[in-house]
Amino acid sequence: MKHVQALFLDFDGVLVESVEIKSKAFKAIYADQPADVLAHIMAYHGAHDGISRVVKLRHCHEHFLGKRLNQDELDALTLRYAQLVEDAVVDAPWVLGALELLQSHHKICKLFVVSGTPDDEIKRIAQRRAMMGWLTSVHGSPTSKTDIVRALAATHGLNPNDCVFIGDAMADWTAAHETGIAFIGRVATNRPSPFPQGTHTVPDLRGLTFV
Repeated sequence: MKHVQALFLDFDGVLVESVEIKSKAFKAIYADQPADVLAHIMAYHGAHDGISRVVKLRHCHEHFLGKRLNQDELDALTLRYAQLVEDAVVDAPWVLGALELLQSHHKICKLFVVSGTPDDEIKRIAQRRAMMGWLTSVHGSPTSKTDIVRALAATHGLNPNDCVFIGDAMADWTAAHETGIAFIGRVATNRPSPFPQGTHTVPDLRGLTFV
């Protein structure tokens, strides 16, 4: 696909090698649970990459621990999670080719980060990684990825046929599918693809060009 108007980019696992950081933090939150419960929790976490941690924490407590979190409890858990991950994500290595993609395309097309990380946190991380000069804008939860993409397309007058979403999770594929945008899945080497058969995938971002 050549001469795109915009690239919509997930963050963790697409631009930055930070998926494992998030998994370790999630495991730490539930480290005091029995092994079988923890296994169910981590399986759920792994199967729902790309969605808000708030949704995940609420679901895991309710379905695996039998406990409904009140707002104060949920806020405390999400704060702990953020404290476990933010500095590590700031320091995490780039996905191969990601930095080069940002540097080579930011003057040619619009670049949007669309993440499941809380909006204020992902903006702060992008600033701390000195990425903002390459990005048109950065967006996170609680707004869904589909709604973020729709709003950005409307605001910037984008034709979905001239846009691409690059993601590593079904939440990204779904957002692209629901908004009519072409999708490229990043599937790291030695990881199974979460995407439907026939989805175009790449092991990293090296060599990707849209000009």
